[in-house]
Amino acid sequence: MLPRLLNLTRARDLMARNGVDALVAQLPINVYYLSGYWGFLMAAERFDAAYFAVLPRAPDRPASLVLPSIELRRVVSEGGIWMPELHAFSSPLEDDEAVEAGRRTKAGRSAAECS
Repeated sequence: MLPRLLNLTRARDLMARNGVDALVAQLPINVYYLSGYWGFLMAAERFDAAYFAVLPRAPDRPASLVLPSIELRRVVSEGGIWMPELHAFSSPLEDDEAVEAGRRTKAGRSAAECS
C-alpha cells in the first residue's frame, strides 16, 4: 500500500476548528498529499482537473479518490491507497459524439433548437 502523507488527526482537528465539513483537493500536489497517489495524468502540462481527493471531517465518512478509470489497474498494482473508496469516471462515446456533432441532445436537437 502507498504511504499516507497526510496527518489525518491534525487535518480533522483543523477542519473542526474552522467549521469545514470536508477537504476537496483538485491540484495534483494537493491530491497527492491527501491520497498518497501520484497519477499518470498528474503533471502541469496535462489535465490538472482529472483527479480529486475528498477527506470528510467525520471519521465515519470514508475518504475518497476520484480518478480516470484508466488508472484503476495502476492503483491496484501499486498496492492500493489508504483511502477506502475509489470512484472512477470515463467519458461515454455517445457524449463524445454529441460534442463533435454540434452539441446535439439525446433527442437529436441542438441546444439552440431546444430553446
